[in-house]
Amino acid sequence: MHKTVLTALTLAAAVTLPSALAESISCAGSVTGKTINGDLQVQPGATCNVVNSRINGDIKFGRGARLLLKDSTVTGDVEGKAGYAQAVVTGTLIQGDLSLEGGQGGVLRNNRVRGDVEFSGNRGRLAFATNAVGEDLECQNNRWTYSFYDNAVSGKR
Repeated sequence: MHKTVLTALTLAAAVTLPSALAESISCAGSVTGKTINGDLQVQPGATCNVVNSRINGDIKFGRGARLLLKDSTVTGDVEGKAGYAQAVVTGTLIQGDLSLEGGQGGVLRNNRVRGDVEFSGNRGRLAFATNAVGEDLECQNNRWTYSFYDNAVSGKR
């Protein structure tokens, strides 16, 4: 009986331990050369500069926020929402989707996105160049000047 209870408690601890180690953080500043085991949320109105880092989760930013993401890996999605100020993403592997919706645009160059890329309802300038997209590329209802060139898209355009 004691052995069964101990085994059940050990299994329960092993199952819950990884979520307890998740360190989702709020960013207003720089993340350089770090591994974040969880999501990274850029604070409203702040700039978050992520360089040579690994985010084992999603990156999310919204109202007035700027994301500068360089030479990094994101295992989840990168999501700019409702009024984001700018996204500059270069030399980065995004294993999920990249979505910029309802913001100002930015520069996305020399990236690999394994999922979908979506630009929707944006109002600013966007440069999207020399990227590899593993799934679909979708653009709709944007009011911007943009340049798209030398991108490889495996799915629908």
